Amino acid sequence: MGASYYSYVHYGLNPELDTVLAREDAVNPYFMAEGKLGLHSMHADSFHVNYKAALEYYYFTHDFNETEHGAKASLEFDKKLRVLDIAAELGGVFLGHYHDWDTLVGSKTIFWFNPSVSKGSSQWRLLGGVNFYGEVIDGEFIPHLYPRALFQFNMVKQIIIPYFGVDGYLETNSNRHVVEENPYIVPTLSVRPTSHRLIGYAGLKGHITRAVSYNLKASYSLIDDAYFYVNDNSDPLMNQFNVVYDDVSLGKLHGELAIRPGDSWKVFLKGNYYSYITMVKEDRPWNKPEFDISLQLRYNMGDKIILDAGIYTIGSRYFENYNAAEEETLPLTFDLNLGAEYRYSKLLSFWVKFNNMAAQSYYLYNQYPSYKFRAMLGFSYAL
Repeated sequence: MGASYYSYVHYGLNPELDTVLAREDAVNPYFMAEGKLGLHSMHADSFHVNYKAALEYYYFTHDFNETEHGAKASLEFDKKLRVLDIAAELGGVFLGHYHDWDTLVGSKTIFWFNPSVSKGSSQWRLLGGVNFYGEVIDGEFIPHLYPRALFQFNMVKQIIIPYFGVDGYLETNSNRHVVEENPYIVPTLSVRPTSHRLIGYAGLKGHITRAVSYNLKASYSLIDDAYFYVNDNSDPLMNQFNVVYDDVSLGKLHGELAIRPGDSWKVFLKGNYYSYITMVKEDRPWNKPEFDISLQLRYNMGDKIILDAGIYTIGSRYFENYNAAEEETLPLTFDLNLGAEYRYSKLLSFWVKFNNMAAQSYYLYNQYPSYKFRAMLGFSYAL
C-alpha cells in the first residue's frame, strides 16, 4: 500500500507570446493511492502446478477533479507434463473515468487470456501460443488476437544463443501511465489503447564469462493507434500536450550488456535505435527519440548502503512548431545522475538523489528546458 502527492508546474510557454503566467495558474497537483495483494506457489519441483496471482487497485486524480480508478486482477500458471509444458496468463484491467471530464475515450475494460505450450532441453526450446485480448470501451467490444512463438538454441553452450520469435499485445495506456511519461499533458487527456499487432524479432544472447552477459536483438513491429505528443494549439499558451494517433511500422535495434563482478557491484549498459519505417497520417514520430543509451552502476555495501550512478543520452526528437508551420528538432540530451540510499531497517530507508550533475541545458519536451541541477531528499517506509 502507498500514497503520494506531487505537483507539476506547466512552465513551458509559447515563446511567441509576451506574457507571464502566474505560478498558481501553472501548478497541476496529482494524488495517488494504491494497494496490492499477491499470492504465489512455492513448489520446489516443476511437476506441480505453479501459480502467481495478484490483485491491484489505485486511485489517481488531478486536483481531485479528473479521476481514474484503476483495478487489475491477474493469474499466471504453468505445469510440466511428460511430453511438453503448458502455461497461461489471464486477467483483466478496469480503468474507470467519469464522463464529466473524459468525453473522448471513456472507461476502459481490457481482459486477456494467453495460453502457450513449450518443449525443450538444455540445448533448445520451442514455444507456441496465442495472446487473446478483449477490449470494451463504452459498451463496444473489440477482440484482438496475436500470434506468439519462440525458438532458441545453444550454438555455443551458454555463450551464443540465437533466438527468433513473434509476439503481440494490447497496451492499455492508463491516465496514470501517461502522466508519468509526460507530466505536461492536458489534464483531461485520455489515450485510447495501442495495439502491437505483430512483433517479429531475432537476436543473440549469452554469457561471455560468468560475470558478463549480453543480449542483442532486432525487431520489426506493426502498431495501430500509436500515440505521439504534440503541443496543444487550442490554447494560445501551448504549454500543455495533447496526442495524435497513427498506424506505424517500427524497426528497433536493442543491445544490453550486464557486468556482475560480485554481489556488491553491478554495471548495466543498454541502448536502443528506433526507425519509424512507415507512418500513415503524421510526417514524423513527434517527440520520439532516434536512439537512447543508458549506463548504470550500482554498489551494494552490505545491503545497508546503496550507491547509484547513471549516464543517460537521448537522441534528437522532432516536434511540430505551429508558430512557424514547420517541423523542428530538439537536440541530443545528456544527463548524469547520482544517488544514495541508507536502509535503516527492512521497513525504513532514507535516500538522496542528484540529477543533471553536469548542469547541461537540454529540453525535456518542446518549450520545456530542464533544470540545470536538481537535488532531492526523501525516505520510504514499507508496511
